[in-house]
Amino acid sequence: MHAATVMSASAKATQRRTTTAVIAIIVRPSAMATKVQNAVARSLALKSEALPKTPTAPDQTVRGAGPDARETASAARRCSDTILRMARVVWVATGMAWAFRSLLDLLSPRYFHPVSPLDYLAVWSFTAALLLTGPAVVCLSRLSWSRSVRVIAIATGAGAVLAGLANAAEDALRVRGIGDIFVAGMLVLVAGLLACTAILAIFRNWRLAAAFALLSAGVLVSFALPGGGLLVLLALLAVAARPAWFTVTPGDPPDSRRAARR
Repeated sequence: MHAATVMSASAKATQRRTTTAVIAIIVRPSAMATKVQNAVARSLALKSEALPKTPTAPDQTVRGAGPDARETASAARRCSDTILRMARVVWVATGMAWAFRSLLDLLSPRYFHPVSPLDYLAVWSFTAALLLTGPAVVCLSRLSWSRSVRVIAIATGAGAVLAGLANAAEDALRVRGIGDIFVAGMLVLVAGLLACTAILAIFRNWRLAAAFALLSAGVLVSFALPGGGLLVLLALLAVAARPAWFTVTPGDPPDSRRAARR
């Protein structure tokens, strides 16, 4: 009887140890998995807190954004305003240079063989007008979302600067043999202005196309009639006064968005 009782107690103890071991085997992996999941969750939470909250619009900041994000957005706006003010100065200066050069034509100066101070003033004013036309055209193209217009405007501006340098070297400094460079620069300038006008008209950006067309007409008329530069002044003053009126935004009709992808 006593031996049977001892054997029964021993069997029960063995059974309890076996059950405990099985439960430990089952529980330990799940506990380890829980620890891993908690560690991953904490890591993701730390990463999400470290990321800056960017604004959803250029002139708006997300609520709760950190001071760094707000300062970055404010600096971007200040930079954009500074660039726009510089572009306005360039547009106004270019228009005034062309208008001044056209008014000098009323006095019939000699461009090709300058002798008098009036002749040299006319040569240098024409050179200044061409040199300013380069950056003015590039800035004007930034009002369009068309990459084609921007690329052509860079080539157009380079042609204007090249023509201005050649004009100063040949007429003011009496360097001979570079007349062809002046002609090539003027051809690039006129062709580029007309190309930008055509592209903008195709994509129905009529306002900016009109500005480029008036600019092209002013440059062409200035070679034949006095006062042609007044058309350039009119176009650039209008753009400088209200540049946003000439700008095509991504929210405009589909034709404008097609132009932006070019």
